Amino acid sequence: MPNWCENRLEITANTAEELKTVLESVIRINNINKDHYKYDEFILDFELLLPMPKELNPEIDSNYLENFEKYGAGDWYEWRYKYWGVKWNANTQYCPDYDANNTEYSIDFDTPWCAPEAWFKVLIKKFPDVKFKLIYFEPGMFFAGIYSSIDAENCYYQYPESTSEVKLLAKESGYEDEDWHFDSE
Repeated sequence: MPNWCENRLEITANTAEELKTVLESVIRINNINKDHYKYDEFILDFELLLPMPKELNPEIDSNYLENFEKYGAGDWYEWRYKYWGVKWNANTQYCPDYDANNTEYSIDFDTPWCAPEAWFKVLIKKFPDVKFKLIYFEPGMFFAGIYSSIDAENCYYQYPESTSEVKLLAKESGYEDEDWHFDSE
């Protein structure tokens, strides 16, 4: 079981139509019909922007060397780590309803061990006119940072060198100073 990294993806588009295009590239909508109640569930899905080749699916008996030649990775784990930066798809925690008039949207989600840096780089490259910020915090190893489409906003902090900076970014995930105590403080 991995340590879970908490992430918030903030998207700021120039127009509502531009935001809609971005969301269609990263959000999957599940139509839920449960107990006579129907609703849409919004889920961040790395596969929409950067789908993993079906041949790398662990259920399919495949040839490692052929896959490596064809996809640059021999199996699903190598491919996901190379192209997404994490081994599993996003575990969506909170994805608000979409308002067709808005130009801003944020999604809270978890990933195993670290932020999905490789996936994020593909996202900002595909939509160069949109502002993206990925704020992440991993409480187990106590590190945090920001990946941004604006280089000056990028940062990385880790305990023990940057405890106060990590705590500031942890607040973005709902933590308080009282949640952490270190002997070195």
